[in-house]
Amino acid sequence: MSHTMGGDPVLGEELVRIALGAKQHQPVLVWAYFGPPEWLDEAVAKAEGVESLLARAVRLRGQAEQQGDPFIAAQVDAIAGQLEVMLGATPSYVDHARRLLGIPEPRPPDAAVEALREEVLELAREVVGGTSPVERWETERAVTGEAKWDAAVETYVEGRRWVKENFPLPIAEDLELGRDSDYHASVHMNWKSGSTMRLGVNVDTPRTRATTRFEVAHNSYPGDYLRIAALAQHTYAGEGRVPACVKLKNAPESTISEGIEDVAFLRLLPNPGPEELLATKLEWLRRGVAVTAAIMVRDEQAPAALVADYCARQGFMGEARIANELRLIDHPVWGIYRASYWPGRELIAEADRRAARSDNADAYLRFLFTELHTPSDLLAGVDKVLAKETIA
Repeated sequence: MSHTMGGDPVLGEELVRIALGAKQHQPVLVWAYFGPPEWLDEAVAKAEGVESLLARAVRLRGQAEQQGDPFIAAQVDAIAGQLEVMLGATPSYVDHARRLLGIPEPRPPDAAVEALREEVLELAREVVGGTSPVERWETERAVTGEAKWDAAVETYVEGRRWVKENFPLPIAEDLELGRDSDYHASVHMNWKSGSTMRLGVNVDTPRTRATTRFEVAHNSYPGDYLRIAALAQHTYAGEGRVPACVKLKNAPESTISEGIEDVAFLRLLPNPGPEELLATKLEWLRRGVAVTAAIMVRDEQAPAALVADYCARQGFMGEARIANELRLIDHPVWGIYRASYWPGRELIAEADRRAARSDNADAYLRFLFTELHTPSDLLAGVDKVLAKETIA
């Protein structure tokens, strides 16, 4: 029996190979891959069918459960769930999100969304005052071009400094920065090949300086890139745990990763000001609203006009943002993926609160960024680390 999640190399290799096979049918399912290049070459050359991949996934899930490896079992079950949809299964949005992301409830509580909305409004009034303060703040303080690029680079440099001063493990960077003008996202991270990632900044998309900084911290340091680099360099290359060489979308680990990313900006700023809090919490609010909108569309068959009105009213979204949300809701991967943000953020925020009461910050950060987690086991693992117990 494996005593470290993702520690059995045979099961780990099978998970990765199934994921690479599934990638040939849905490329977005595998977000990044740092393992042996020949495995990817073989998956491309073989082009294994969906039915065969599903049979392998079901078999691996049983083997992982028998050997006591909940991480591999949960990850491969998420792949199986997406393969089943490719074969014609039609689960509800809520059930599909629960299975794929390992979460009990995808829909944020209405009261929590409303409370966050009121907090956003109060912050916006503090920052700009007047009527329609959120809309005014986003319009009047929007930046593009070199001003946006400067804010992005400044945050990237701050993040590198944070890693050097606060992260307990060395990180060798393999990250490219570049300007974009035709990608739908304002700031985004893409895998290129091998260990290389690219942070793209769409300098033509207007954002406030504070929002740009949130997006860069979310995608680079101490967010997405730090998590990916820690898994690739330490969990995979250092410890030899094979599942860490592949980054999946729509899997339980995604919930952990997105939680890490959504609190990254505040982790970078020990004393955030009102505008920084506004940028952060407005993005949190919109993520929650987007999930409810997805459920309205996919499970409740709500009219598009009603969904658009909800997004505008509760999430302070303009027409372009609403159109993009509606487009993503129907995507076979991104539609479900939106449900990872809210529970992931709440989970990591609770882990951070427990760590703040401890004097074991280095062990906590090492555990959070390099361990293979599922949402159901994260907090128990945090408690063990903070109590200086051995992780099973």
